[in-house]
Amino acid sequence: MAHKHEGWSDAVSCMNLRTRQSRSNGYRELGMYDESIPILEDIPFEEDRWHSSVVEARYNPYRDAKEWEHANAMSRLMCKRRPSTLRWRLNDAGGHHKLLLSFNSFTTHGKRIDNIYKSYGITN
Repeated sequence: MAHKHEGWSDAVSCMNLRTRQSRSNGYRELGMYDESIPILEDIPFEEDRWHSSVVEARYNPYRDAKEWEHANAMSRLMCKRRPSTLRWRLNDAGGHHKLLLSFNSFTTHGKRIDNIYKSYGITN
């Protein structure tokens, strides 16, 4: 009997993921980044938190909110997953350029971005 609904929990999890992405995107489009970002950041680690579609969905509100440290962490991860994709390489380069413009010194930038990468478990 347990096998009858075996795929059901996966469908609910996927629906929940899509619902989260949709809600986050809606808030993002309204410019409500403080509401958009936590919806995706609160996805538990065991529920596809690092799935490529979620990482991309997490990148978008960070980019739009000009939180370049976090946006760059997401674009760096996507560059590692899809090294031949020009879009993510451009996103990563553009984000680093914005970071350099927003920080006074490169050493501050380097330490801060390394800390962000470490918090997401991304190695350079």
